[in-house]
Amino acid sequence: MWADATVRSVDETSNEFTVWITEWDSLPEDDPAYEPAYEEGPYNAVGDDEWRRPAAADDSELDDSEPDAPVADVPVPHGAVIFDAAKHVVYDYDAEAGAVEGIAAAAGALERPAGMDNDDKSRWAALNGAVETLYRASADSPAPPVAEDPRLCGDWECVGCTSSELAERRGLTGLGSAPFTKLGGLFFSYQPSGQVVAREVLEFFGNPVILNELRGAFGFNGDGTAMQEKYLEADLAGQKESQAFQGATATLVDCRISADGAVRIGRSAGGVLVFKKLVPGQLNEYLKAKRLPISGGTYLGNPEWAGPVA
Repeated sequence: MWADATVRSVDETSNEFTVWITEWDSLPEDDPAYEPAYEEGPYNAVGDDEWRRPAAADDSELDDSEPDAPVADVPVPHGAVIFDAAKHVVYDYDAEAGAVEGIAAAAGALERPAGMDNDDKSRWAALNGAVETLYRASADSPAPPVAEDPRLCGDWECVGCTSSELAERRGLTGLGSAPFTKLGGLFFSYQPSGQVVAREVLEFFGNPVILNELRGAFGFNGDGTAMQEKYLEADLAGQKESQAFQGATATLVDCRISADGAVRIGRSAGGVLVFKKLVPGQLNEYLKAKRLPISGGTYLGNPEWAGPVA
């Protein structure tokens, strides 16, 4: 996971730099997460918003013979993060892009947001097939595991789901299964600090009137391919920091982010989930357009609530 850091030193000859990691230095020393500030690097700048460690030198790099084709000769797709240079050279980006297009088509055929409704079950097979195609196409992806991928941070919309459990609940909290209620949207926001916020928009008779917000933290398994979210507090169904909320845990395994950073997939118990990356500010604009708050939940009876969109 990326942490707060500042540039510590720059080598103008090699264009390499080191960073000073301060993410956990400000915590009390008796905090289990406390860690003194430390130096990491060196790194090479790769683009305007991407940097990585320079490749380690080996005997072949010291040889006077002509080296193999450098990675720089193989274009890096827009939005990609390269973790394994050797895989990047031979990776079939076109096959992956085709698989992503298949997921977009299958998700676009769902009638309800994310397909979390029994009415969409007949379309799940197509979505499952499209996701499995992407899994096969990205089996040798040069991208880092999700735990080390900086593109995870930001806002994501769940656009596809084939979990029977979530379909029965018609969303994350189960409140979407109430009479005359439908899921209007499901969003997840991840911060570099390890915090996660889940937002569930519910509609009454087609009008967005409730925003349930769950807040917690996320982490990863040992190899960085599975992630777990633990929600500790929530604004639910008319209650700020609802006392009825006893916490919730969600786990996704085999998590992957597409080369362009636009799609994230994972497996849950009994199904797959598909997420679309939102551009910065897009989620806030959506919530404002629906007259819902951008921080905390709102619901019928909230004096600050602006009312449903006509």
